[in-house]
Amino acid sequence: ERTSILLTSEQQDALEEVEDAYGAVQNPLVRLQHHLHPVSAFLVIPLFALANAGVQVSGSQISFLSPANLGITLGLIGKPTGIIAFTYLADRLGWARKPRELSWSHIVGAGILAGVGFTMSVFIAHLAFSEPTAIAAAKLTILICSLAMGILGTLSLLWASRKSRPNCRKP
Repeated sequence: ERTSILLTSEQQDALEEVEDAYGAVQNPLVRLQHHLHPVSAFLVIPLFALANAGVQVSGSQISFLSPANLGITLGLIGKPTGIIAFTYLADRLGWARKPRELSWSHIVGAGILAGVGFTMSVFIAHLAFSEPTAIAAAKLTILICSLAMGILGTLSLLWASRKSRPNCRKP
């Protein structure tokens, strides 16, 4: 069993010295890559994906109750629902075991993130529809649903992490 992760002041000082020494010997290119990663991962790549997908946000008429958009929405919700349900079933039937350090909240959060289906969903929309307005509406629905699932999954995992580790909060 794990005990408290709180450190003594001597342990904290030693960790800070190791951190300073690591920074002094770290390759400058690795340091640059580390600093640019958040900008690249959370700004440049999503903007590239949106531009490459050709999603038009302005001027699009969208009805979530249209059969196609309802199908897209249910599909992007059904995928995580199936993943979560099958994981629960597999654990209960003994086919697989959930790691002890993960709570069911972690499984649910990761399952919700599976609802982010942007790239392949846009590709399938291009194959399924021939009318440009239907393709544009499908792309916008996919964007909205994927964004919602990404936000919900991230919030769910943050909540699960805080709930499972009350001693790890930063001062």
